[in-house]
Order: sequence, then structure tokens, then C-alpha cells
Amino acid sequence: MRLNLTAIAQKMAEDFFVENSPMYAIDATLGNGHDALFLSHIVSENGKVFGFDIQQSAIDSSLALFEKNVPKCAYQFFKIGHEEMENVLPNEVIGKVGCVFFNLGWLPRSDKSIATKSETTLLALELALKMIDKNNGYLSVLCYRGHTGGTEEYCEVLNFFRKKFGDKFVSITDESNNVSPVILSMKFKGK
Repeated sequence: MRLNLTAIAQKMAEDFFVENSPMYAIDATLGNGHDALFLSHIVSENGKVFGFDIQQSAIDSSLALFEKNVPKCAYQFFKIGHEEMENVLPNEVIGKVGCVFFNLGWLPRSDKSIATKSETTLLALELALKMIDKNNGYLSVLCYRGHTGGTEEYCEVLNFFRKKFGDKFVSITDESNNVSPVILSMKFKGK
């Protein structure tokens, strides 16, 4: 049986925020907007979701999904790489973002030559750590290993998690499939 790791990643975040909704959330890789839409349901009533993608089709798909389901004041999307998030996010969100999602790889049903890259993903992860609320924050990275460069990117992200968090993070994958996607997640809880 194939694991639905996207659903698992969302459920883990939902469980983490069951009692304390975040004010801000970031979808660092918008794709078709499904993670961002999920994030819009866990942020507080006056919260906001920020989304990033380099492909206009990803922005358009996400906007179409949001325009039907979410008030315009509750989201903002940027057609830039996630490694540039610090350049456009308002200063007031620094250190106050409750949840950051990454879904690495390529946009489903699109040009597979356009995919996330280790170099920019690692820069974006550093920025995510700067943005995240260390008292009530959740970081989730879904790494796809089945495409060219995917395994290398996963190894770089895994090394990043090991270096930053030691053995405190969670890793979930389908152990029966050596190219199954992998969720790497970290919970931040204050003292």
C-alpha cells in the first residue's frame, strides 16, 4: 500500500496546531496550491499565508484555488524562488511564522526540467529557520527522490536537518521503496 505522504505531512501539522493556531504560514513551493490551501485552514482567523514559486502556472493554479476559497487579505503569492523570501516578506513576520511547508521536486503535470535545486533549497531552509516561531513552529519538507537530482537534494536536506536538529526531527517514508518520497519535519516549542 502506497503512503500518501502529503496527507501525512498535513495531518502532522494539523495535530501540532490543534490548540494554538499560527498567525503566519509559508508554502515555500506553491505547486498547485493544495498545501497553501491547507495552511490557510490552520492559520488564525486574521492570519496570512505566503506562497512562493518560480512558475507562473503554479501561481495561477494557486490563485484560482484561493480565489474560490480564501479571502484575498489572507494570502499573498510571489513569483520568485523561495531562497528570496526574505526580500519580500514583511519585517513583522520574521520570527513569527508558525508553519513552513516545502514540497520539493517539480510541479505536477508540468515541465520536469524545472525542479527545485539543493543550492536554493538550502538557502530557503536557512531563511525558514529565521522566519519560524521558535516557541510554536513547525517545519515540514517533503523530498521526492525519484527524479534526476532528487536523491541528491534529499541527501543535502537530510544533512541540513541532522546538522541543525541532531536527532530531534522526524523522518517518514515508505521503507519498501528506496525512491519513495520522504517527509522531514521539525517541531519548535518554547521552553
